[in-house]
Amino acid sequence: MNERIITFSAHELILKDKLVHPEPAKLSIPDWYKKIPNPDDHLRLTLKACKPFLDSLVAGYILKNPVEQKIFFNTPDPNGKINTWVEVSTGLRNSESLARATNVNLGNETHLVEQLDGAKCPYVRQNQSFNIYKIMNPWTVTVPSGYSVLYLPPMNRYEDRFEIFAGIVDGPCAIPTNFPCVFKKQGSWILRKGESVATVFPFKRENWKMKLTKKSEKNQASDFFRLGSVLRKWYENTVWKKKTWK
Repeated sequence: MNERIITFSAHELILKDKLVHPEPAKLSIPDWYKKIPNPDDHLRLTLKACKPFLDSLVAGYILKNPVEQKIFFNTPDPNGKINTWVEVSTGLRNSESLARATNVNLGNETHLVEQLDGAKCPYVRQNQSFNIYKIMNPWTVTVPSGYSVLYLPPMNRYEDRFEIFAGIVDGPCAIPTNFPCVFKKQGSWILRKGESVATVFPFKRENWKMKLTKKSEKNQASDFFRLGSVLRKWYENTVWKKKTWK
């Protein structure tokens, strides 16, 4: 099978920092999934027997948080007012450092709630009507002509603190894509440098048309018989195809 190339480009300062390098999603499988027992017989199937879940877990590439940030969400500020704000390291606060950071697409940006039509938008309500914070992404992702990139929250990786907005960018595209997000966890907490923030999923652009049809009872009975006549792994052995992400 021919391999397509997806390229991640960044400033040399970012390239030198291996902690924030993108990586195939298969290299960042959550510990909770690793600890699930393997399905050793048909009477004790576990989540690891589900190929659709695994395929989603290992599909694409993971982008990581480039700088450590302390999030204060819906919590009293130093003046006692309920507020939301983000703190970064002191090295990114002064103007000279911020200018250098801008060249590698770091820093602090927000979307005003008015850009989402205020409280009418469920994302604004989830974010307690505070401005929408953006996680800056120093990586430019390039795919071949005719392909696009789907950015979405890391697939099948439970996250209760924040969630980025999903988006599709058509390739080739020569600028980094940043990630507006809503906060979920109230109070103060730290988004560590190197934590997963987004799944990058390249796909070929094609036109599709939906069609509704009736499935015959004969075909349905045949499918259920084939499924029910084996102990397990019917889907894995007859339909599923292994995918490669490097």
